[in-house]
Amino acid sequence: MYLKVKKFIFSRNYFKDPWNILDFTQLCLFLCIFILYFNGCNSLKYIIAFAIYLKWFGILNYLQGFESTGALVRMVFQIIFDIRYIVVVLGILIFGVTSSLYAIFSQTGVSEYESVIRALFSVFNMLLFNVYDFNDFVVENKKANNNGENNDSEVIIAKVIFSVSMILVSIVLLNLLIALMSDSYERIQDQSALEIQKLRAKILLEIEMFMTEEELNNQENFPLYLHVLTEKGSDRSENKSQWLGVLGAIKAHAPSKNEIKIQVNEIKKELEELKQKMNTILEILQGQ
Repeated sequence: MYLKVKKFIFSRNYFKDPWNILDFTQLCLFLCIFILYFNGCNSLKYIIAFAIYLKWFGILNYLQGFESTGALVRMVFQIIFDIRYIVVVLGILIFGVTSSLYAIFSQTGVSEYESVIRALFSVFNMLLFNVYDFNDFVVENKKANNNGENNDSEVIIAKVIFSVSMILVSIVLLNLLIALMSDSYERIQDQSALEIQKLRAKILLEIEMFMTEEELNNQENFPLYLHVLTEKGSDRSENKSQWLGVLGAIKAHAPSKNEIKIQVNEIKKELEELKQKMNTILEILQGQ
């Protein structure tokens, strides 16, 4: 906690880093919990639950420095950023279906649509997780139908809206979402090694910012020379992550640029030899 407050006070461009915004939110929540606890607030448990969730979520920041999890954490957040516009379209569609079904069933006694929140949760489960039952659209005559329409017509209209929405969400938007996620995954995996080193350097820099001069001058932690012993002829690139992806697998088996140039030069030489042989054959034929 002390380091987070110190970082907030002395660090420049603090709010440009999303993880710093998360830390600042946690600090504000803990301050609110401290104040509300002595005031006897009844809603304190909700703030505590949200603060605990953010605290566990913040652990992902420190997983970025490890080779096995750093690229994965980076992928998760980059994919979330890349699919933001599809999420907006998906949200608009969900709210539209919720509004339509709530307008039909709010006065008919169907329990799933007695309130807007319950209707939104029900539509969310139906469209994204396929958790639905057409019996939910059967109207219970708990309340009188003020507009005089038959309940069967309400069920038919609801089923039409639901079917069209399922086609748009399950077939179009979700498949487009998977395609974008795959593209983002391949793009990030292509630069995963550089990203891991960058994230490690960032974490180490933040730690060194709050060290004293005595700690920075300690040669046990910061030696003047670093000796690394490796086995002769060993290839460190063999220890690759399991998150290679299609692009990484292709690059692993693809020839290098020098090998391609050598093969191209050899093909050119063979073509020149073939041309010379063809010219020789033509000269012999013309002489006859």
